[in-house]
Amino acid sequence: MRLINGYLTSRNVKRTLIYFYNVNKGFIWFVLMLFVIRSTLLNWNYIPSASMNPNLVEGDLVLVNKIAFDIKLPFIGVNLIAINHPARGDIVAFERKDRLYVKRVMAVPGDTVEIINNAFYINGTELPLKATSLAIINNNALPYSSQYSFSAYQESTVIAPAKRKKNYDVIFANRLPAHIKDNLVNNSAEFTIPIGKYFMIGDNRYLSHDSRYFGLIERNQIVGCINTVIFNYQQLWKKITQQKTMDKLRVFQEIT
Repeated sequence: MRLINGYLTSRNVKRTLIYFYNVNKGFIWFVLMLFVIRSTLLNWNYIPSASMNPNLVEGDLVLVNKIAFDIKLPFIGVNLIAINHPARGDIVAFERKDRLYVKRVMAVPGDTVEIINNAFYINGTELPLKATSLAIINNNALPYSSQYSFSAYQESTVIAPAKRKKNYDVIFANRLPAHIKDNLVNNSAEFTIPIGKYFMIGDNRYLSHDSRYFGLIERNQIVGCINTVIFNYQQLWKKITQQKTMDKLRVFQEIT
């Protein structure tokens, strides 16, 4: 490569770039398409915490549908056109303070919310909690099972405007240490969700940092909707290395 007074000529730079592109164009287009897909259509993120147990488990790699609610600007990921809105019961990914969170939508704009003894009242109606039995709890399969015991319930919410009911599992940890128990939000005064904001909740009700503690989430913070676990990399590794015998792997598992 020729240098003139110690510097590359613009001609040489251009030739070098053209040569690099011709040699690597397949890989370059693959990377560009990957960025377009991840910024506008689909993304995949792992679950690092217990806040969405029992439906999402630490180590889950989940598929984030980024066009569930908005058409986004490629690469930047800025919302351009709203095509839908999050509904009660949806599991969504949202950004807060440069971190990605995954929670369930408990209340949408216009809803009134009140918490009484851990039960949620949406628009004056209590969301029913029905005691249930879950294999993941009975088999002590959650990472925190050695630390806590759990009570499992099925909660139901109404999806507007179709007025359909959506059922999903929630859990409450028992034997909580005092520093957690004393700071729980078990009750609240009634309040109304303003336009453009959403109330987010974790399915692991006592071990989730959510809107009860950090407040409401803006509509433009919501990245997409989550309905599928691609696989659980911790579980898969234990299976491959035969560290643990498992009846069923979490592979392309639909979640509610």
